[in-house]
Parts: sequence; C-alpha cells; structure tokens
Amino acid sequence: MKKITLRRRKNATLSMNFTHRYWLWAIFLAYGVFFSISLWIRSGFPVYAIADSYFDDLLFQKLARYLLRNDWLGPYNNVTLAKGMFYPAFIAVTSIIGLPLKIAEHILYLFGSIFVSCYVCRITKNRLLGLIIFAFLAFNPVLWTESLARVIREGIYISLSMILVILIIATLFPTEKNLFSRLQLFKSLLIGILGGFYWLTREEGIWLVPTVILILAFYIIQQSKKHGFICTFSKLFLKEVAVAVVAFCVVVGSVRFENWRHYHLFETTEFHTSSFLKAYGALARIKHDFPQRYVVFPKDARERAYSVSSSARELQPYLDGALGNGWKLSGRAQIPDASEIASGWFMWAFRDAVAAAGHYSSGEDAMNFYDRLANEINMACDEKKIECLPYRSTLAPVFQLGYITDTLFASKKILPFFLTLNDLSRKKPFDIPPSTGTVSQLNSISDLVGPINMPEIYTQRITGWIAANNQLPNLSFVGQSKNTIIHIDYSDAPDVTKQNPGFQALRFEASIESHEPINIKIKLSQSTVSSLVDIKNGPLLNTNTMKLFVDDNHFSLKTPLLTARMHTQHHIAKNIGMVYRTLMPYLFSLSMITFLFSLVQFLRTWQSSPLFVLCSACLTAVLSRITLLAYLDVTSIPSINILYISPATPFMIIFSITGSYLFFKKIKRLFCKESISGQR
Repeated sequence: MKKITLRRRKNATLSMNFTHRYWLWAIFLAYGVFFSISLWIRSGFPVYAIADSYFDDLLFQKLARYLLRNDWLGPYNNVTLAKGMFYPAFIAVTSIIGLPLKIAEHILYLFGSIFVSCYVCRITKNRLLGLIIFAFLAFNPVLWTESLARVIREGIYISLSMILVILIIATLFPTEKNLFSRLQLFKSLLIGILGGFYWLTREEGIWLVPTVILILAFYIIQQSKKHGFICTFSKLFLKEVAVAVVAFCVVVGSVRFENWRHYHLFETTEFHTSSFLKAYGALARIKHDFPQRYVVFPKDARERAYSVSSSARELQPYLDGALGNGWKLSGRAQIPDASEIASGWFMWAFRDAVAAAGHYSSGEDAMNFYDRLANEINMACDEKKIECLPYRSTLAPVFQLGYITDTLFASKKILPFFLTLNDLSRKKPFDIPPSTGTVSQLNSISDLVGPINMPEIYTQRITGWIAANNQLPNLSFVGQSKNTIIHIDYSDAPDVTKQNPGFQALRFEASIESHEPINIKIKLSQSTVSSLVDIKNGPLLNTNTMKLFVDDNHFSLKTPLLTARMHTQHHIAKNIGMVYRTLMPYLFSLSMITFLFSLVQFLRTWQSSPLFVLCSACLTAVLSRITLLAYLDVTSIPSINILYISPATPFMIIFSITGSYLFFKKIKRLFCKESISGQR
C-alpha cells in the first residue's frame, strides 16, 4: 500500500510539473505572438516626414547626419543646441544598424513593456497578469497615430519614461529578499544611465520628479520601520542614489564636455544656460499696458526695452519686421486671437532675431549678447527707468492667480485623451498623411530613417534630339516648381547627323519628377538667341540653324497605394483603438476605487506592497503630466494633443490593469470569506 501511495504521489508530482511547464511555454509563446503582431502592425505605418520642419523633424535629421560624419552636432548656429542630442544619436545608431527608425523605436518600447510585465509578474506571482499588462502595453493605440509617425522625440521618450520609473521601483522594491549587492548597484548604475538619456531627450523631464519623490518616500517609510530613519536614509543616499547620480552626471557631463569642446558652452542645450534664461526673464519682467494671455513681449514692452537697451534695439528690425510677423502667423494658426508673437513661439523668434542681428557666430558671442541684454534691461528696471516685475531668470510664464482655476478646466479637456488612449482631435486618427517636401528631400530622409509615406509623384519622360549647324544650343526647362527634379542625359546621335549634313546633333532623355502637376516648356539658348517652345511629340523647332525634335513625351502618376497588407494593419489598429476607447474608462474607474481603498489602508498601517507603490507611482505620473499640459495650455501653447500626452499613456495602462487586478482580487477574497462563513 505504501508503495502504491508513493507511486501515486510521484505520478501526481510529475503531472503537476508537466502542467507547469506546459503553461510556462504557452505564456512564452503568447509573449512572442503579441510581440510579433504589435511589431507587424507598426510596420504598416510608415514615417510621416515633414521635410521643412526646421525646429523638429529636419533638425533631428541634420544633427544625426553630423553625428554619423563624426562632426558632433555640426557648425554652431541658433538651432545647434536648441534641443537634446540623444534622439539624433538614436537616429544615427539605427541608421548604422540598418533598422528603420520607427521599427527600432517600437522594439525599444516592446522590450520596455516586457520588463514591466516581468516585474509585475514577480511581485504578484501571477504570470497571466504579467502577460495581460504586456498585451495592453504592446497594443497601445497611441503608437499608431499620426503624431508618433513623425521623426519626433516622443518616439523614444515614451519608452524611456516608462522604463526609468519601473526600474527605480524594481531597485527599491526588489522581487527577492536576498539580492546580491552587486546587482542592486548595477540597477542603480542603469538608473543613472537611463536618467541621463531621458534628460537629454526632452527639456521638461521635471514632470517625473513628483513620481520619483513618491517612490523614495514609500521606500523610506517602509524601511524606517525595520532599520530606523537615519540608517535607511543614509543607506539609500550613500548607495543607490549616489551611484545613480554619479552615472547620471557622467552621461550628461560627457555631452556637456563635448558641447564645451566644440562650442565653448558647458550645457546640454541653450535653454538651460543661465545667460539665455536671464535674457528671456529680463524681457518677460517688463510690465505690459494691457496684459494678454500667451503674450510675453508685446509692442509696448518692446518699445520700453528699445528705449533703455542698445542690445534690444539691435533686435528691433527683426522682432518688429518680417521675421516677427512670420512668427505671429505661426502662433495664430493655433491661437487665432493672438495679435502678438505667442509665448510658445516667442523663445524661437527671440533666438532667430539674435541670430539675424549677427550674434551667433560662436557660443561665446551668443551668451555675451544675452548677458549684455539682460544686464541692460535689469539695470533699467532696478533704476526705475521702466516699470517691471520682480527679477526673473526662467522660461516659466508670469504666474497669475486665475491660472489655477483655468488649469483645472483645461485638465478636464485632457482627461478624455487619457481615459480612451485615442486621438480625439482627429476623425481618422490612424490615417497617416503623405509626407511633405521636395522629392530630393524625401529621398534623403528615407535613406536615413527608412520607409516614409510618400505623396503622389507626377513624372514626365521626354526623349528627342537637338541639332545645330554651328554650336549646339543649351537645353533647359522652365516653369518648374521648387518641388520639381529634372535630370537630363545626353548621347551621340549619328543617325540625326546623317540625315542632316552639316549639323551637329545630340540625343537627350529628360526625366522629371514633382509632387505637383507638371507644366513646363523647353528652352533652347544659343549665344544671344533663345527659343521657348511647348512640349509635344514631333518637330518643335526647324530652322536653317537649329532643330528640335521630340520622339516621345510620356506622363505618369505614381500614387502611394496601400497594399492589402497595410489595409489589414490599419483595419486592425482601428479596431484595437475602439476596444481601448470602450474598455479603458471602466478599467480606470475600477482601479481608482481600489486605489482609494488601498490608500486608506496604507494611511492606517503605513505598510505598502510593491504593487501599491507601482499603482501610486503610475497614477502620480499621469496626474503630473495632466497638470503640466493643462498649465502650458493655459499659459503658453496649445498642449491638449496626443503627441504631448503620449509619454504618460503607458503609466495609464499599468495603473488601470494592476488596479483592476487588485479590485477583482479583493472581490474574490470577499466571496471566499462569505463562502467559508456560510459553510460554518
């Protein structure tokens, strides 16, 4: 009997092990399937290139090309250090590897999502929950929108933000009790490196500071109960934080050093330099006769600045001229009521005016001008020559009490974007428009970043010959637009010279490409004589001295047709977007109920699980992003759009899924208690 019992137990154990391995391999397979499908859908959305986006798409491509040529960020001008260099570096690396830019961005995001799901799986010991979180992150509908199809920093910023926050939580709240100190230090080192990349990508990295502070607070509260506050605080800052800070400083400091070596500016971007901030703050502190929202430096303030500052007078022809009017129109496209240069555009108009005045020959020259301008205006303010606000050295708008309520109202407009994860500003959010720019520009972009969504291309092919009894005339085309590319090949024409004794002859083949309908003419120029003729088949010019004949004149139109595969991909993405739009508000509501209940429990016991820390951190990140965008929308620039919202969408997904899991777990416990009490 004992042998039979032992055999049965052994068979049961083997059966359980087999079942465990079966489910483990099934989950691994599901990860691979979700990963592949998500990447496949991404491949159906080519790059939406804006070739003339001087301060965004075009700038990142130019900087990437300089990095590829080992020329750092290229020659110095007013845009060289306008934005962080990590995204151009990422473009350069993907180009070297040979990966299309958007595929590389998506792979980074998917691996970040796997990291999140693995951490959740370990702290909950629930592999299915980890798989669900990965699936929701992998099919985030924001990834398929027009905004994320551009050559724009948010393509990697969304991944860096997510990975950085989860890595901080995983370091301070590890999934195993006895982790080696080396591994902990490695995580801290990785936090510093990723933090440096994150800081070098966008300039508003401070929005995650409340989230990081909250995570540190949870850690200190939890560890203080075990080891005391002083011991916990010293251990945290002498080990984890110190290592992360050193790594962060090495990454950011290396970029600062290179900028100093090439441009004599020890900063990551010029928007961080004290000289620029002082100059901008000096202009912003001048009082306005009639304060207007979104306006930093109106006409009355400019006239006051011109009256007390010789440096400001140097900018007058540009801020009050065609350059300033151009920036007014740019802002008016999004703020129709703006009668001045809106604040979201003024920082660029200001820098353009300084460059036009000839003060961007070097970094030292630009900073010296900003210092001189700031000192002149601040001195005039201090001496009461002009009426001013208190001293300022910041890009932040002048605070007004009414901004608080306005920010709350703006937050209500942003919340639906987060609740649905859909671009509510567009009727067809998953339609990628054709790229804009000349044929040569778009071909150049495609060589760097991979397939792009090309516009319609009109082509014309002309073959024929020219002949003359003296010097052959010069053949050219007139009437082409700036988007037209013309290429002409010449070859000998012995058959023409045989038919026309005493004439020299050449055959030509012209290929013409344009994004606009082609309407050109042929021009023949010979010494002081020129002839302009319409293009058609047959003889176009036949004189005693000059002949022109067109054998073939062929038009065609290349339309970027969506393949059957791309139609399928877009259809799937659209349906996924509808699922999220329907499901996410309910998941978020369940998560909020659970979070508030867990928060009450935490305030009673001051004990927190890693999952509660994760939920709290993700919710804080979402609320911080909403607050930042709402305040910017009220004070500076329209900010309620899917592009600016996108970096916080993974946090919204993680919070909604983990919170819903906790909700159903609590419901299950409640029913189990009732069942046990009923049996008794």
